[in-house]
This record gives sequence, C-alpha cells and structure tokens, in this order.
Amino acid sequence: MDFAELAAQDGRQTTPQAFCKLASISWLVYDIFLTFGDEVEYIWKRRWSLTKALYLLTRYTTFAIILYSVVANMRLDVSDAECRFVFIFEPAGTFWILLLVQAIIQYRIYMMYGKDRTIKWLNIGLWVVEFAALAVLAVFVLPHGHSGEVEDALGSVCNRGAPGGILYIAIPAVLYESWLLALVLRRGVQEYKRHSNGKALDTASIVFIVIRDNIVYYVLMIGSILVFIIIIRIAPVSPGEAAISFAHSATAIGACRIVLNSLRAADAPTPGNSGAYPTQPTMVFQRRTSETMLDEDAHERGVDYVEMDDLSASSPETSRREAERQQLASSRSGLT
Repeated sequence: MDFAELAAQDGRQTTPQAFCKLASISWLVYDIFLTFGDEVEYIWKRRWSLTKALYLLTRYTTFAIILYSVVANMRLDVSDAECRFVFIFEPAGTFWILLLVQAIIQYRIYMMYGKDRTIKWLNIGLWVVEFAALAVLAVFVLPHGHSGEVEDALGSVCNRGAPGGILYIAIPAVLYESWLLALVLRRGVQEYKRHSNGKALDTASIVFIVIRDNIVYYVLMIGSILVFIIIIRIAPVSPGEAAISFAHSATAIGACRIVLNSLRAADAPTPGNSGAYPTQPTMVFQRRTSETMLDEDAHERGVDYVEMDDLSASSPETSRREAERQQLASSRSGLT
C-alpha cells in the first residue's frame, strides 16, 4: 500500500505534523514583519553587498523551504513519488539553510578580525570538513527513517519520521558553531581590553552587539536542535519529523538579526560623529572609516566605532602656541 492509499484511508493523518510545521513558519513570518522596517532601511535602500545577498537568501529561501513543507504535509492528494521527494527535500533544505547562516557568521567574523586571511582560510577549511562529515552521516543515517502505519502515526500524508541516528548528524554542526562562537568571544575580549581601560563595556558599541547577537543565535540554534532530538526520541513520526522546521526558523531568524543589528549599530552616532559642534578644544575625535565588523559598503555609513589610537589631544596651550606661530609667520612675510 503506497502513501496515497494510506492518505485516502484516514484524512486526519495530515493534521498534527502539518500544524507543527505551520507553527514554525508563523514564527518566521512574525519575525519578518517585526524587522521589515529595518530590512527596507539597511538592506533594500543601501548599496548591494555580499552580506545583504546572504541576508536575503537566508530570509526568503528559508521561508520557501518551510512553506513547501507545510503545503506538502497539508495535502491529501499526494503520490508516493511526491512523498519520497519530500524526504529528500527537507534534509537538503536543512543543509542549504545551515550553509547560508554559517556563511553570514563567518563573514562577520572575518570583518571583526580585520580581514585576517588566516582566520578566513581556517574557518573555510573547517567549514568544508563540517559539511563533508554531514554528507557522510546523512548517507548512512537518513535512509533509516521511522515509518509507521496510519493508526500508529497520524502525523502526515508522507508518513515517515526522523531517524533515531539524527543525533549524530547534529554533532558536526554543533562543534563548528561552537568554534565560531569562541572566535567571536575572543575578539570581544581583545576589543574590551584594548578600548575600555577597565571601564564597563559600552552596550551600544558594535562589538557588544555582534557578541550579544552571536550568543543569542547560538542559544537558538542549540536549543532548537535539542528540542528536535528530544521530540524525535519520544515520537519519531509525529511530531518528531515536523520539529526540524523549528530549527530552520530559529537559525534563520538568529542570523538575519545579526546582520540587521550590526548594520543598525554601524549607522548609530559615535563619539566622533555626534552631530554637535565642540565647545571645548580639549579633545578632538578624528573620524576614520573602518571596515572592521562591517561589509564593503562601510564608507556609506561611516565608522563602526572610534579607536583610541585615532584620538589626538589638543590642549589650550597647544592652540595658543599654534596661533603664535601663525602670527609670527604672517609678520615675517609682511616684512619681506
């Protein structure tokens, strides 16, 4: 008996799993509406760049992947071949979303480290190793998914659940994400020691924002994977198989928030660009456009933060001496 015949026997089969997937896409759509104003301001209105291309691909291909999964699980008139395509499409979609999200985080780290080529190639090398391990594990694990009869599953027209060995597939991704988080935290400590002089970290700085968002992303990613693993151990077919869509939404939301928040922080006023004229000549902040932690359109938004070694002191005594020097030079030119 094929999947279409099973579906014809019991239409209730589409309800639980499809509605679980519907909840995950609702979460993603809600976040899209919440951040759409920032998306228009910092993505659509600005010059195109690699970061923005990755943002749009992550945001909207994730939506398309989950939407297809929802539709496929809602329909009753699916064929056996269509269901088998779903079994291939969803893992492939997971790999695609992970690829985009990690590309975003890698690129932000590359900019944070001042375009350090060692960091760049080390991360790319580990990235290749991660996906090679994921591919090998997928070949051995995914074909062994749980299949249940209609009366046992009541989960979907495509009545198949996640395999018990899915835990092993998650290990390479978790290890690589932990490595990226360690790099972000290391850079944050370096910047804190360099610029704070023992003071509390400026929570409005782009350094703090990038670190905070990476931690939030990591918690979302790890949390969604753990929930997925727990659910499939309890109920492999329904709602276990549907829980992967929550991992899709969580990782995409976290990565897109990293991009938007860092671009917003780069646009915020800095000590060197407050918009006010100085009333005291005791300290002059010199603006310097830096691409650290930004993308290639940094010149449009100005500095990301003001570096302490870019400051030049200008005391009243120095100003007086400069005025005397100019007056003496003017007098000499008049005598000649």
